[in-house]
Amino acid sequence: MSSAYTIQWNWANTLNFTRAFGDHNVNFLVGSEALSSTYYYLMGSRSTFFSSDVNYMYLDAGEADKNNSGNGNMSTKFSYFGRLNYDYKVNTLLKLLSVVMVLQSLAPTTAGVISLPFQ
Repeated sequence: MSSAYTIQWNWANTLNFTRAFGDHNVNFLVGSEALSSTYYYLMGSRSTFFSSDVNYMYLDAGEADKNNSGNGNMSTKFSYFGRLNYDYKVNTLLKLLSVVMVLQSLAPTTAGVISLPFQ
């Protein structure tokens, strides 16, 4: 007998701003995204029962070969991102991009921050 389930969700949003000032054009995008995942698994078995009647075949009624196991995992990720574009008379003069991501797992100590510099 075993049981397992997984729950996952994702939430994302962005805000985009575009503006022209004469020959100058500016485009700015910012956003964030969050992800979460949870997994659980449980298993138990017995191989020897005193009767072959299914009404008596419960895990706690078995006579030998008890086996059980289980595991689970939970993790979350959250990131911010942004982009800025600037051009003058349709010639691109500046492009900036930045991403900051935070990872966390409730499994053995896996946490960190990744940051990409402006490009």
